[in-house]
Amino acid sequence: MISVPKAEMVYVIGEVHRSGGFVLGEHQSISVLQALSLAEGLNTGADPRHAKILRLKPEADQREELKVDVKDALNGKKTRLSPAG
Repeated sequence: MISVPKAEMVYVIGEVHRSGGFVLGEHQSISVLQALSLAEGLNTGADPRHAKILRLKPEADQREELKVDVKDALNGKKTRLSPAG
């Protein structure tokens, strides 16, 4: 699960080697693969087709959930995500 909140932090939790929060720094956006790289990759046995991104909707204080197929990201089919947008 990848969570991209307003606070310019990305949280990577679940079936990864190193769960935690990572500061985006100067970046306005981060790709799914960059977030996974920060978390040192998926654990053996993790299903890359069932990842999720949780982020706040820019116009409301509600969270939205986006399904992500990490296999697609590895094949270059996913675009970058901006914090809360």
